[in-house]
Amino acid sequence: MGNNQETESKINYTGVLFQQTFIEILQLVRTPLYLFGIFLFPSLIVFFPSTQNSAQLILVFFSALMLLIVSVERLGKRIATERIEGWQKLIQVSPLPPSIFLRAKIIVTLLISISILFLMFIFGKYRWGIDTPLIDWLSLFFCLILGIIPFAIFGIAMGYLFNPKSVDSILGLLIPMALLSCGLPLSDAEWFKIILDFSPFYHYGQLILSSANIKDINSDGNLIFHIAYLLIFSLFFYFLAIWAYKRDQSLS
Repeated sequence: MGNNQETESKINYTGVLFQQTFIEILQLVRTPLYLFGIFLFPSLIVFFPSTQNSAQLILVFFSALMLLIVSVERLGKRIATERIEGWQKLIQVSPLPPSIFLRAKIIVTLLISISILFLMFIFGKYRWGIDTPLIDWLSLFFCLILGIIPFAIFGIAMGYLFNPKSVDSILGLLIPMALLSCGLPLSDAEWFKIILDFSPFYHYGQLILSSANIKDINSDGNLIFHIAYLLIFSLFFYFLAIWAYKRDQSLS
């Protein structure tokens, strides 16, 4: 009898998550200009000049950048806007658990990220003629999506901690930080290497490079190490997002 109740509880929990995810998707569908803006920027990749040697590097770099913008700025700004418009207050007074709401946001963000990657990979394949085996495409795709999860959780936390204009400013700071700490050989100083170990952008970049197979640019080979660090960042940002959600709920 106890097992049946546990199973029913799990089914209900999954059902609520599915319903909330469906609601989040409906919200996006009802704001076509928002969706148009999300997919317009990645489409500009077709106008980038490239050579056969640089095409894959540009595709990987631009894909990672687009996913960072979607997961931090777009998601964080949307949540901050929903707070101002009062939608978040309706969610917070409902019996919906914070974990389900946050997971639904992450799932929708991943769905958008997957769509963006499909679009950009198609452009890379047929616009630039990048000839890469299917297994390499899948490996790169998986690493890009896996590595963006902690940043999506971070974007949620930023949406509850700051207003929309502040989220824009945070992105303005994050992009240079990402470029400086993504693992490019900018310095051999020991202190710089120590800083890199504490940068989620570095571990994300190394995870991508481990699967991208770009000529003359290789990762350090510590794949498990980078995945473990990204997992730690995910847990930290998740608890930060839960705290920010409850903080906003108490202030409301």
